[in-house]
Amino acid sequence: MTVVKTIGTDLRVWMSQTFASWRGDLTGGLTAAVVALPLALAFAVASGVDPKAGLYTAIVAGTIAAVCGGSPVQITRPTGAMAVILVGIPHWNDFGLIRELINPALALAALGSIESLLSAVVADGMTVSEKHDSDRELIGQGLANIVVPFFGGIPATGAIARTAVNVRSGGKTRLSGVIQGVAIAIIVLTLAPLAAQVSLAALAGILMVTSVRMIEWEAIGLLMRATYADFAVMMLTWMVTIFFDLVLAVEVGLIAAGALFIKIQRNTQ
Repeated sequence: MTVVKTIGTDLRVWMSQTFASWRGDLTGGLTAAVVALPLALAFAVASGVDPKAGLYTAIVAGTIAAVCGGSPVQITRPTGAMAVILVGIPHWNDFGLIRELINPALALAALGSIESLLSAVVADGMTVSEKHDSDRELIGQGLANIVVPFFGGIPATGAIARTAVNVRSGGKTRLSGVIQGVAIAIIVLTLAPLAAQVSLAALAGILMVTSVRMIEWEAIGLLMRATYADFAVMMLTWMVTIFFDLVLAVEVGLIAAGALFIKIQRNTQ
């Protein structure tokens, strides 16, 4: 009930702020839509599904998360980290596969939560007064991912790069996220024949550039100067990812990080 009341209050505040910031939201939403469109297609292909699934995800999940999420400028979309897990998941055509889907589902939930909150923190740093609500952000992401499969979409999460594009282009309220969802829907309905002509080679190029830009060189530099324990957790997760798969790496990384946190807390008491 508390979350419902919070969403209702925020919607009233959003309506009053809309008229004061609609130009920036319009610019931010349209720019984010232009950036998100090819990436939605590319990440859908990388996930092993039809490209249109990425577009449906961008429209449905992006709009729901924009209205119900805890960050007013967050842009929710298919992302590279989710695609790596999705490509190894079997298609669910019978209930016998439920057991096989449990571990990937938990990994997707963990990655989605971490990436969404990280994106919200980045957005906080780019804005002056707006701060995100972590609990509401996770609820909004959960609602978006519950609804989107019924429209043929795939799991989505807050996207750091596209959120940054939204903020830098003038986006200030939830309206920017709704606008970019509506803009992609209009493009799909009116320019679908042209979008169908985008070659796999072009999408592959987009994925390659995105993969390089996903590497956070500054963070790696900080880890090199961090404690041996933090560096060991990173190397362990990296090695499991390379030699096994990302699903297992997420599980191992979370367990290792949790054990390290408990040890630090014990030593400080």
